Amino acid sequence: MISKILYIIIPLTLLINLNCSNHESDNNHPNFSFIRNDKKIESQVDSLILPLVNEGLLSGNILIAKNGKVTFLKSYGLANRENNTPNTLETIFRIGSITKPITALAILQLYGKHLLDINDLLNKYLYDFPNGNKITLYHLLTHTSGLPSYNWTKSENQSQELDVVIDWIKELDLKFEPGAEFSYSNSGYALLAYIIEMVSGMKYEKFLEKNIFIPCGMKNSGLYSINRPLKNIALGYSRISYNGFEKVNRPCPLARGDGDLYSTILDLYRLCINIGNDKLLSSESWNKMFTPFKNSYGLGWYIEQLHGVEVIYHPGGLLGYMGNMRIFSGGDIIVINLFNNDFLLTHLIENKLAAIALEKSWSPLFKGKRDTTILNSFNAFVGEYPIDESTSFALSIENGDIYFQESGRPKCKAYPYSDNSIYIKEANYRIRFEKSEGEAPKYTGLFGLFMVTGQRKH
Repeated sequence: MISKILYIIIPLTLLINLNCSNHESDNNHPNFSFIRNDKKIESQVDSLILPLVNEGLLSGNILIAKNGKVTFLKSYGLANRENNTPNTLETIFRIGSITKPITALAILQLYGKHLLDINDLLNKYLYDFPNGNKITLYHLLTHTSGLPSYNWTKSENQSQELDVVIDWIKELDLKFEPGAEFSYSNSGYALLAYIIEMVSGMKYEKFLEKNIFIPCGMKNSGLYSINRPLKNIALGYSRISYNGFEKVNRPCPLARGDGDLYSTILDLYRLCINIGNDKLLSSESWNKMFTPFKNSYGLGWYIEQLHGVEVIYHPGGLLGYMGNMRIFSGGDIIVINLFNNDFLLTHLIENKLAAIALEKSWSPLFKGKRDTTILNSFNAFVGEYPIDESTSFALSIENGDIYFQESGRPKCKAYPYSDNSIYIKEANYRIRFEKSEGEAPKYTGLFGLFMVTGQRKH
């Protein structure tokens, strides 16, 4: 079976010291002073990241801050592979769903000015919206509206017109009654952008600029537009099966509010150190934002535990871009990464970066060659597995290495990243195997945009 995948904080007011052993100090960042990277952290991050950069799997910027100081800041790889342009501090990235906490912040600012209530019904703003008498702004903010994500591949126009996208969303059927369940939805945040414009009388991007970006000193953030080329933007690269990484030509998404902003690593840090600041929101509103409703999700942020420490965060992913913004332990530790490729194991890299920042134990992403424990584990999974009615793949072990071969494709070395999971670099697949007593092994794999499950052939 194949199914598609649509893939309170204390403000820090101390002087920020940006460490950058690989960047020269200049006058582009007058509010920051520069010192060298913490060598212990740099050694660990390099050990984690450089093997992936050398394999062409990863490129981008990483920042780690502790107690008001940036203890690590470094760029890796290329922003433009065709021109051999490296990533730098000034490199702009599309940030995908990291847009959502910024949209939520804007809504709560309007709430704080008594221009709306987060418990308002949607039909107060869109009178003809189907089920608008059931859906509240709170449901939209918490991904509990029941609305599925709109299909941003629907139009070749790529217009970014909110009215068009709102009309698409109106055609969607509810997956469940509003408030009953959590289901991550871009539609809800596109609707919130529409409401920001309606209530404020300003364009979404202008409202953010005036009320968030300028107060936080974010001079290199804004709304991405296909009609307004940006200087210093990192091009996004997506691995096409068996053809290496290719530049992403399709701009996505179309609407405002859900995944359409661009920023830099330093601008996102400026945002993080203003989380909890009363110049942006009242303490009441910050508390609302960081109170989870369902699935550990508050208003535009996840609130969870990672490595035994409380963290608020939001990841962002688009074709060719992956990023995350994490704030630990009341603002004491901040970890931000922005990558300009959609490497399927980015979430594991992000967790390892967090472990390094928190001084927890961690290990390299891929297991060592000829690791006997890993090989013994994968011996149980050797065999042939169906992908669909006409294709299959074979898993084998030869001379101490694990191999994957899809029907009609070359044999590829598989990279194990746990005792039951492998990554296939050439195809950008990840596959997890399971075995129950008395049954043939099963697998769940992400094959490009498709999640596939199957059981070994007898």
